[in-house]
Amino acid sequence: MRESDAFVALDIGTSKVCALLVAEDGASVGRALAAGVAPSAGVRKGVVVGVEEVVQAVALAVRRAERLANREADGALVSVAGAHLSSLNSRGVAALAAEPTPVAPDDVARAVEAARAVLLPPNREVVHVLSRGFTVDGQRGIQNPVGMVGRRLDVEVHLVTAEATPLRNLEQCLRRAGVAPRAFVAQGLAAAEAVLSPEEKELGVAVIDVGAGTCDLVVFVEGAPLHTAVLPVGGNNVTRDLAIGLRIPLDVAEELKLSFACAEPRSAARDEMLSARAFGGTLVEVSRRQLCEIVGARVDETLGLLRAEIARAGGARLLAAGCVLTGGAAELDGFAERAAELLELPVRLGQPRLPLGLAGTVEGPAYAAVAGLARWRGGAARGAEDALAYRGRALAVGRAAGLAAGRAAAATLTPVAHRVAGWLRAFLP
Repeated sequence: MRESDAFVALDIGTSKVCALLVAEDGASVGRALAAGVAPSAGVRKGVVVGVEEVVQAVALAVRRAERLANREADGALVSVAGAHLSSLNSRGVAALAAEPTPVAPDDVARAVEAARAVLLPPNREVVHVLSRGFTVDGQRGIQNPVGMVGRRLDVEVHLVTAEATPLRNLEQCLRRAGVAPRAFVAQGLAAAEAVLSPEEKELGVAVIDVGAGTCDLVVFVEGAPLHTAVLPVGGNNVTRDLAIGLRIPLDVAEELKLSFACAEPRSAARDEMLSARAFGGTLVEVSRRQLCEIVGARVDETLGLLRAEIARAGGARLLAAGCVLTGGAAELDGFAERAAELLELPVRLGQPRLPLGLAGTVEGPAYAAVAGLARWRGGAARGAEDALAYRGRALAVGRAAGLAAGRAAAATLTPVAHRVAGWLRAFLP
Protein backbone atom coordinates (compact mmCIF):
# COMPACT_ATOMS: atom_id res chain seq x y z
CA MET A 1 0.00 0.00 0.00
CA ARG A 2 1.39 3.40 -0.94
CA GLU A 3 2.03 5.94 1.77
CA SER A 4 -0.62 8.18 0.21
CA ASP A 5 -3.39 5.55 0.44
CA ALA A 6 -4.85 7.18 3.54
CA PHE A 7 -6.97 10.22 4.30
CA VAL A 8 -7.84 12.14 7.45
CA ALA A 9 -11.36 12.31 8.86
CA LEU A 10 -11.20 15.69 10.60
CA ASP A 11 -13.84 16.95 13.01
CA ILE A 12 -13.14 20.55 14.04
CA GLY A 13 -15.40 21.29 16.98
CA THR A 14 -15.76 24.10 19.48
CA SER A 15 -14.15 22.12 22.31
CA LYS A 16 -11.89 19.61 20.52
CA VAL A 17 -10.31 18.71 17.19
CA CYS A 18 -10.29 15.00 16.36
CA ALA A 19 -8.41 13.45 13.46
CA LEU A 20 -8.70 9.83 12.31
CA LEU A 21 -6.19 8.52 9.81
CA VAL A 22 -8.10 6.06 7.62
CA ALA A 23 -6.56 3.64 5.13
CA GLU A 24 -8.13 3.40 1.68
CA ASP A 25 -7.76 -0.32 1.07
CA GLY A 26 -10.66 -0.79 -1.36
CA ALA A 27 -13.19 -1.85 1.29
CA SER A 28 -16.57 -0.15 1.55
CA VAL A 29 -15.52 1.21 4.95
CA GLY A 30 -11.90 2.24 5.47
CA ARG A 31 -9.65 0.87 8.19
CA ALA A 32 -8.68 3.35 10.89
CA LEU A 33 -4.94 3.51 11.53
CA ALA A 34 -4.68 6.04 14.33
CA ALA A 35 -6.45 8.88 16.08
CA GLY A 36 -5.24 12.26 17.25
CA VAL A 37 -7.18 14.60 19.56
CA ALA A 38 -6.27 18.15 20.53
CA PRO A 39 -8.09 20.85 22.53
CA SER A 40 -9.86 23.25 20.21
CA ALA A 41 -9.40 26.99 20.28
CA GLY A 42 -10.43 29.70 17.88
CA VAL A 43 -13.82 28.14 17.07
CA ARG A 44 -17.05 29.61 18.41
CA LYS A 45 -20.42 28.06 17.67
CA GLY A 46 -18.87 25.99 14.89
CA VAL A 47 -17.29 28.98 13.08
CA VAL A 48 -13.64 30.03 12.94
CA VAL A 49 -13.00 33.19 14.98
CA GLY A 50 -9.24 32.77 15.50
CA VAL A 51 -7.17 31.53 12.57
CA GLU A 52 -3.87 30.95 14.42
CA GLU A 53 -5.53 28.95 17.19
CA VAL A 54 -7.39 26.73 14.71
CA VAL A 55 -4.24 26.16 12.64
CA GLN A 56 -2.31 25.02 15.71
CA ALA A 57 -5.10 22.73 16.96
CA VAL A 58 -5.62 21.10 13.54
CA ALA A 59 -1.90 20.62 12.97
CA LEU A 60 -1.47 19.08 16.42
CA ALA A 61 -4.34 16.60 16.01
CA VAL A 62 -3.33 15.56 12.48
CA ARG A 63 0.36 15.20 13.32
CA ARG A 64 -0.46 13.08 16.36
CA ALA A 65 -2.47 10.69 14.20
CA GLU A 66 0.23 10.59 11.51
CA ARG A 67 3.00 9.92 14.03
CA LEU A 68 1.04 7.08 15.64
CA ALA A 69 0.38 5.50 12.24
CA ASN A 70 3.88 6.30 10.93
CA ARG A 71 2.49 7.58 7.63
CA GLU A 72 1.15 10.75 6.10
CA ALA A 73 -2.38 11.48 4.91
CA ASP A 74 -3.35 12.50 1.40
CA GLY A 75 -6.17 14.98 1.92
CA ALA A 76 -8.99 15.22 4.45
CA LEU A 77 -12.74 14.97 4.78
CA VAL A 78 -13.65 17.84 7.08
CA SER A 79 -16.81 18.41 9.12
CA VAL A 80 -18.45 21.80 8.88
CA ALA A 81 -20.94 23.26 11.35
CA GLY A 82 -22.39 26.61 12.31
CA ALA A 83 -25.75 28.32 12.08
CA HIS A 84 -24.88 29.52 8.56
CA LEU A 85 -25.72 26.02 7.28
CA SER A 86 -29.23 25.60 5.91
CA SER A 87 -31.12 23.26 3.61
CA LEU A 88 -33.86 23.13 1.01
CA ASN A 89 -35.44 20.48 -1.20
CA SER A 90 -35.62 20.91 -4.96
CA ARG A 91 -36.97 19.00 -7.95
CA GLY A 92 -35.49 18.52 -11.39
CA VAL A 93 -36.80 17.04 -14.64
CA ALA A 94 -35.09 15.45 -17.63
CA ALA A 95 -37.04 14.63 -20.81
CA LEU A 96 -35.95 11.26 -22.23
CA ALA A 97 -37.52 10.72 -25.68
CA ALA A 98 -40.84 10.69 -27.51
CA GLU A 99 -40.84 6.91 -27.28
CA PRO A 100 -40.08 5.07 -24.02
CA THR A 101 -36.30 4.57 -23.75
CA PRO A 102 -34.03 3.21 -21.01
CA VAL A 103 -32.73 5.77 -18.53
CA ALA A 104 -29.01 6.38 -19.01
CA PRO A 105 -26.50 7.76 -16.47
CA ASP A 106 -26.35 11.03 -18.39
CA ASP A 107 -30.14 11.40 -18.04
CA VAL A 108 -29.78 11.10 -14.27
CA ALA A 109 -27.03 13.69 -14.29
CA ARG A 110 -29.21 16.11 -16.31
CA ALA A 111 -32.10 15.71 -13.88
CA VAL A 112 -29.87 16.30 -10.85
CA GLU A 113 -28.25 19.33 -12.45
CA ALA A 114 -31.71 20.77 -13.14
CA ALA A 115 -32.67 20.22 -9.48
CA ARG A 116 -29.46 21.84 -8.30
CA ALA A 117 -30.05 24.97 -10.39
CA VAL A 118 -31.73 26.96 -7.62
CA LEU A 119 -31.28 30.68 -7.08
CA LEU A 120 -28.97 31.27 -4.12
CA PRO A 121 -27.64 34.54 -2.69
CA PRO A 122 -24.15 35.36 -3.99
CA ASN A 123 -22.59 34.69 -0.58
CA ARG A 124 -23.87 31.09 -0.38
CA GLU A 125 -22.66 27.88 -1.99
CA VAL A 126 -23.84 24.28 -2.17
CA VAL A 127 -22.12 21.78 0.13
CA HIS A 128 -24.24 18.67 -0.59
CA VAL A 129 -26.59 17.49 -3.32
CA LEU A 130 -28.33 14.42 -1.88
CA SER A 131 -30.83 12.41 -3.89
CA ARG A 132 -34.15 11.78 -2.14
CA GLY A 133 -35.62 9.60 -4.89
CA PHE A 134 -36.52 9.41 -8.56
CA THR A 135 -39.79 9.22 -10.49
CA VAL A 136 -40.05 7.65 -13.95
CA ASP A 137 -43.29 8.45 -15.79
CA GLY A 138 -45.14 8.91 -12.50
CA GLN A 139 -43.72 5.83 -10.78
CA ARG A 140 -42.31 7.10 -7.48
CA GLY A 141 -39.93 5.71 -4.89
CA ILE A 142 -37.13 4.71 -7.27
CA GLN A 143 -33.59 4.84 -5.87
CA ASN A 144 -31.67 3.87 -9.03
CA PRO A 145 -33.54 4.62 -12.26
CA VAL A 146 -30.74 3.57 -14.65
CA GLY A 147 -32.06 0.95 -17.09
CA MET A 148 -35.74 1.67 -16.44
CA VAL A 149 -37.85 2.59 -19.46
CA GLY A 150 -39.79 5.84 -19.68
CA ARG A 151 -40.30 9.23 -21.30
CA ARG A 152 -39.66 11.53 -18.32
CA LEU A 153 -37.34 11.39 -15.33
CA ASP A 154 -37.97 13.43 -12.18
CA VAL A 155 -35.67 13.70 -9.16
CA GLU A 156 -36.00 15.29 -5.75
CA VAL A 157 -32.78 16.37 -4.07
CA HIS A 158 -31.85 17.71 -0.66
CA LEU A 159 -29.48 20.66 -0.92
CA VAL A 160 -27.31 21.72 2.01
CA THR A 161 -25.87 25.20 1.57
CA ALA A 162 -23.43 27.31 3.56
CA GLU A 163 -22.12 30.84 3.62
CA ALA A 164 -18.96 31.12 1.55
CA THR A 165 -16.95 33.22 4.01
CA PRO A 166 -16.90 30.70 6.91
CA LEU A 167 -15.93 27.94 4.46
CA ARG A 168 -13.09 30.02 3.02
CA ASN A 169 -11.83 30.84 6.53
CA LEU A 170 -11.88 27.16 7.43
CA GLU A 171 -10.14 26.30 4.18
CA GLN A 172 -7.46 28.91 4.92
CA CYS A 173 -6.83 27.33 8.34
CA LEU A 174 -6.51 23.87 6.79
CA ARG A 175 -4.05 25.06 4.15
CA ARG A 176 -1.86 26.74 6.75
CA ALA A 177 -1.93 23.55 8.85
CA GLY A 178 -0.71 21.55 5.85
CA VAL A 179 -4.02 19.77 5.26
CA ALA A 180 -5.62 19.63 1.79
CA PRO A 181 -9.43 19.35 2.11
CA ARG A 182 -11.01 16.86 -0.29
CA ALA A 183 -14.55 17.79 0.72
CA PHE A 184 -16.60 19.40 3.47
CA VAL A 185 -19.33 17.32 5.15
CA ALA A 186 -22.11 18.80 7.28
CA GLN A 187 -21.48 17.66 10.83
CA GLY A 188 -25.02 16.43 11.40
CA LEU A 189 -24.90 14.25 8.29
CA ALA A 190 -21.53 12.82 9.37
CA ALA A 191 -22.88 11.96 12.82
CA ALA A 192 -25.95 10.34 11.26
CA GLU A 193 -23.72 8.09 9.16
CA ALA A 194 -22.18 6.71 12.35
CA VAL A 195 -25.27 6.13 14.51
CA LEU A 196 -28.31 5.48 12.26
CA SER A 197 -29.41 2.23 10.66
CA PRO A 198 -31.00 2.08 7.18
CA GLU A 199 -34.26 0.94 8.77
CA GLU A 200 -34.40 4.00 11.04
CA LYS A 201 -33.81 6.31 8.06
CA GLU A 202 -36.57 4.57 6.13
CA LEU A 203 -39.14 4.76 8.95
CA GLY A 204 -38.30 8.36 9.82
CA VAL A 205 -35.78 9.52 12.41
CA ALA A 206 -34.12 12.70 13.67
CA VAL A 207 -30.47 12.75 14.67
CA ILE A 208 -29.40 15.56 17.00
CA ASP A 209 -25.68 16.13 17.52
CA VAL A 210 -25.34 18.25 20.68
CA GLY A 211 -21.84 19.67 20.77
CA ALA A 212 -20.13 22.33 22.81
CA GLY A 213 -21.13 25.19 20.51
CA THR A 214 -23.94 23.96 18.25
CA CYS A 215 -26.85 21.53 17.92
CA ASP A 216 -26.93 19.88 14.50
CA LEU A 217 -30.30 18.43 13.44
CA VAL A 218 -30.95 16.16 10.47
CA VAL A 219 -34.39 14.65 9.79
CA PHE A 220 -34.52 11.50 7.65
CA VAL A 221 -37.71 10.28 5.98
CA GLU A 222 -38.02 7.42 3.47
CA GLY A 223 -34.30 6.70 3.66
CA ALA A 224 -33.01 10.18 2.79
CA PRO A 225 -32.48 13.53 4.54
CA LEU A 226 -35.48 15.83 4.49
CA HIS A 227 -34.36 18.72 6.70
CA THR A 228 -30.96 19.91 7.94
CA ALA A 229 -30.46 22.73 10.43
CA VAL A 230 -27.88 23.98 12.94
CA LEU A 231 -28.75 25.84 16.14
CA PRO A 232 -26.09 28.08 17.73
CA VAL A 233 -26.52 26.59 21.22
CA GLY A 234 -24.68 23.78 22.95
CA GLY A 235 -22.92 22.59 26.06
CA ASN A 236 -20.89 25.78 26.43
CA ASN A 237 -24.12 27.73 26.95
CA VAL A 238 -24.88 25.54 29.96
CA THR A 239 -21.38 26.14 31.35
CA ARG A 240 -21.68 29.88 30.87
CA ASP A 241 -25.10 29.95 32.57
CA LEU A 242 -23.63 28.14 35.57
CA ALA A 243 -20.67 30.53 35.76
CA ILE A 244 -22.97 33.56 35.72
CA GLY A 245 -25.68 32.12 37.97
CA LEU A 246 -23.30 30.75 40.60
CA ARG A 247 -20.63 33.46 40.16
CA ILE A 248 -17.79 31.03 39.62
CA PRO A 249 -15.03 30.73 36.96
CA LEU A 250 -15.84 28.92 33.72
CA ASP A 251 -13.47 26.03 34.40
CA VAL A 252 -15.09 25.41 37.78
CA ALA A 253 -18.55 25.60 36.21
CA GLU A 254 -17.50 23.03 33.59
CA GLU A 255 -16.21 20.71 36.30
CA LEU A 256 -19.44 21.00 38.30
CA LYS A 257 -21.49 20.37 35.15
CA LEU A 258 -19.62 17.20 34.30
CA SER A 259 -19.64 15.85 37.87
CA PHE A 260 -22.96 16.90 39.40
CA ALA A 261 -25.34 18.46 36.84
CA CYS A 262 -28.61 16.90 35.76
CA ALA A 263 -31.24 18.05 33.27
CA GLU A 264 -33.97 17.10 35.74
CA PRO A 265 -33.79 19.37 38.85
CA ARG A 266 -36.19 17.19 40.86
CA SER A 267 -33.51 14.50 41.04
CA ALA A 268 -31.37 16.69 43.33
CA ALA A 269 -32.11 17.02 47.04
CA ARG A 270 -32.81 20.55 48.24
CA ASP A 271 -30.31 20.36 51.11
CA GLU A 272 -27.44 18.88 49.08
CA MET A 273 -24.55 21.37 49.03
CA LEU A 274 -21.33 21.38 47.01
CA SER A 275 -18.04 23.19 47.55
CA ALA A 276 -16.72 25.21 44.63
CA ARG A 277 -13.82 27.57 44.06
CA ALA A 278 -14.97 31.11 43.42
CA PHE A 279 -13.01 34.04 41.99
CA GLY A 280 -9.94 34.79 44.05
CA GLY A 281 -9.58 31.17 45.15
CA THR A 282 -12.10 31.31 48.00
CA LEU A 283 -14.42 28.34 48.58
CA VAL A 284 -18.18 28.84 48.40
CA GLU A 285 -21.15 26.58 49.07
CA VAL A 286 -23.30 25.82 46.04
CA SER A 287 -26.74 24.20 46.13
CA ARG A 288 -26.91 21.20 43.81
CA ARG A 289 -30.65 21.81 43.32
CA GLN A 290 -29.89 25.36 42.13
CA LEU A 291 -27.18 24.01 39.83
CA CYS A 292 -29.61 21.54 38.26
CA GLU A 293 -32.31 24.18 37.91
CA ILE A 294 -29.94 26.38 35.90
CA VAL A 295 -28.94 23.44 33.72
CA GLY A 296 -32.55 22.29 33.31
CA ALA A 297 -33.71 25.73 32.16
CA ARG A 298 -31.10 25.86 29.38
CA VAL A 299 -31.80 22.25 28.33
CA ASP A 300 -35.53 22.97 28.10
CA GLU A 301 -34.89 26.07 26.00
CA THR A 302 -32.63 24.12 23.63
CA LEU A 303 -35.14 21.29 23.28
CA GLY A 304 -37.87 23.84 22.56
CA LEU A 305 -35.82 25.22 19.66
CA LEU A 306 -35.22 21.69 18.37
CA ARG A 307 -38.92 20.89 18.60
CA ALA A 308 -39.70 23.97 16.49
CA GLU A 309 -37.17 22.83 13.85
CA ILE A 310 -38.69 19.36 13.77
CA ALA A 311 -42.11 20.96 13.30
CA ARG A 312 -40.74 22.87 10.28
CA ALA A 313 -39.72 19.54 8.78
CA GLY A 314 -43.22 18.13 9.16
CA GLY A 315 -43.49 17.28 12.84
CA ALA A 316 -43.01 14.27 15.07
CA ARG A 317 -45.64 12.33 13.09
CA LEU A 318 -42.96 11.64 10.45
CA LEU A 319 -40.49 10.17 12.95
CA ALA A 320 -41.66 6.63 13.65
CA ALA A 321 -38.13 5.67 14.75
CA GLY A 322 -37.91 8.63 17.12
CA CYS A 323 -34.79 10.64 17.84
CA VAL A 324 -31.12 9.69 18.25
CA LEU A 325 -28.84 11.92 20.35
CA THR A 326 -25.10 12.23 19.77
CA GLY A 327 -22.39 14.65 20.82
CA GLY A 328 -20.61 15.12 24.12
CA ALA A 329 -23.26 17.42 25.62
CA ALA A 330 -25.95 14.79 24.98
CA GLU A 331 -24.34 12.61 27.65
CA LEU A 332 -25.48 15.04 30.35
CA ASP A 333 -27.36 13.13 33.01
CA GLY A 334 -31.11 13.21 32.32
CA PHE A 335 -30.80 14.89 28.90
CA ALA A 336 -32.22 11.94 26.94
CA GLU A 337 -35.13 11.51 29.34
CA ARG A 338 -35.95 15.22 29.21
CA ALA A 339 -35.72 15.15 25.40
CA ALA A 340 -38.19 12.25 25.20
CA GLU A 341 -40.62 14.19 27.40
CA LEU A 342 -40.46 17.54 25.57
CA LEU A 343 -40.09 16.25 22.01
CA GLU A 344 -42.77 13.60 22.60
CA LEU A 345 -40.67 11.03 20.78
CA PRO A 346 -38.76 7.86 21.62
CA VAL A 347 -35.17 8.95 22.29
CA ARG A 348 -31.96 6.96 22.52
CA LEU A 349 -28.33 7.89 22.96
CA GLY A 350 -26.45 6.96 19.80
CA GLN A 351 -23.23 4.99 20.09
CA PRO A 352 -21.22 5.46 16.87
CA ARG A 353 -20.14 2.48 14.81
CA LEU A 354 -16.39 2.91 14.86
CA PRO A 355 -14.33 2.16 11.74
CA LEU A 356 -12.32 -1.03 11.63
CA GLY A 357 -9.02 -1.04 13.47
CA LEU A 358 -9.81 1.87 15.78
CA ALA A 359 -8.77 1.42 19.37
CA GLY A 360 -10.89 2.61 22.26
CA THR A 361 -9.18 5.99 22.43
CA VAL A 362 -12.06 7.73 20.67
CA GLU A 363 -15.43 6.22 21.43
CA GLY A 364 -18.83 7.34 22.61
CA PRO A 365 -21.35 9.92 21.36
CA ALA A 366 -18.79 12.74 21.47
CA TYR A 367 -16.95 11.13 18.54
CA ALA A 368 -19.94 10.35 16.33
CA ALA A 369 -19.10 13.00 13.73
CA VAL A 370 -15.51 11.90 13.17
CA ALA A 371 -16.56 8.23 13.07
CA GLY A 372 -19.14 9.14 10.44
CA LEU A 373 -16.55 11.00 8.38
CA ALA A 374 -14.39 7.87 8.39
CA ARG A 375 -17.36 5.90 7.04
CA TRP A 376 -18.51 8.61 4.60
CA ARG A 377 -16.55 7.14 1.74
CA GLY A 378 -18.30 3.78 2.18
CA GLY A 379 -21.05 2.45 -0.08
CA ALA A 380 -23.91 3.36 2.25
CA ALA A 381 -22.99 7.02 2.29
CA ARG A 382 -21.96 7.20 -1.33
CA GLY A 383 -25.25 5.71 -2.49
CA ALA A 384 -27.19 8.60 -0.98
CA GLU A 385 -24.58 11.24 -1.76
CA ASP A 386 -24.81 13.00 -5.10
CA ALA A 387 -26.70 11.24 -7.85
CA LEU A 388 -24.09 12.48 -10.33
CA ALA A 389 -22.15 9.35 -9.38
CA TYR A 390 -24.15 7.64 -12.14
CA ARG A 391 -21.97 9.40 -14.69
CA GLY A 392 -19.52 6.48 -14.90
CA ARG A 393 -16.36 7.57 -16.62
CA ALA A 394 -17.15 11.23 -16.04
CA LEU A 395 -17.19 10.54 -12.31
CA ALA A 396 -13.67 9.11 -12.47
CA VAL A 397 -12.48 12.22 -14.27
CA GLY A 398 -14.28 14.44 -11.76
CA ARG A 399 -12.82 12.54 -8.81
CA ALA A 400 -9.31 13.11 -10.17
CA ALA A 401 -10.10 16.79 -10.69
CA GLY A 402 -11.46 17.01 -7.14
CA LEU A 403 -8.26 15.51 -5.74
CA ALA A 404 -6.19 17.94 -7.80
CA ALA A 405 -8.29 20.82 -6.46
CA GLY A 406 -7.71 19.60 -2.91
CA ARG A 407 -3.95 19.47 -3.44
CA ALA A 408 -3.98 22.88 -5.08
CA ALA A 409 -5.62 24.25 -1.92
CA ALA A 410 -2.15 24.35 -0.39
CA ALA A 411 -1.40 27.28 -2.70
CA THR A 412 -3.17 30.63 -2.99
CA LEU A 413 -6.34 30.25 -5.06
CA THR A 414 -7.66 32.89 -7.41
CA PRO A 415 -11.34 33.88 -7.15
CA VAL A 416 -12.11 31.81 -10.26
CA ALA A 417 -10.36 28.77 -8.79
CA HIS A 418 -12.36 29.22 -5.57
CA ARG A 419 -15.60 28.96 -7.52
CA VAL A 420 -14.40 25.90 -9.44
CA ALA A 421 -13.26 24.17 -6.26
CA GLY A 422 -16.62 24.94 -4.62
CA TRP A 423 -18.46 23.44 -7.61
CA LEU A 424 -16.38 20.27 -7.39
CA ARG A 425 -16.94 19.94 -3.63
CA ALA A 426 -20.69 20.24 -4.14
CA PHE A 427 -20.88 17.39 -6.67
CA LEU A 428 -18.27 14.86 -5.56
CA PRO A 429 -18.97 12.30 -2.79
